[in-house]
Amino acid sequence: MVRVERKIPNGKLVRIDVEFNGEYIRAIKITGDFFMYPEDAITNIERELAGVVVSELERKLPTIITNNCEEVIGFSTDDLAGIIREAYERRQ
Repeated sequence: MVRVERKIPNGKLVRIDVEFNGEYIRAIKITGDFFMYPEDAITNIERELAGVVVSELERKLPTIITNNCEEVIGFSTDDLAGIIREAYERRQ
């Protein structure tokens, strides 16, 4: 499991704990001081990210978030993709 924490400029703190299986996201937990509505959207996003290939993040992540959220305040899909990529580069 790899943890990455990032304070988004003009945004909020986003922390992820992610496990990879090769190039695939095996499991991910996203926490921080951001706001997401509805509140259970984060659980759905984490579930839908499982199985996504890291190279497909920029293409799939906006759709996953749009399908699950009405509102996200504190980070963008590009921010989240960048944090996940950083975790992927740090994995052992």
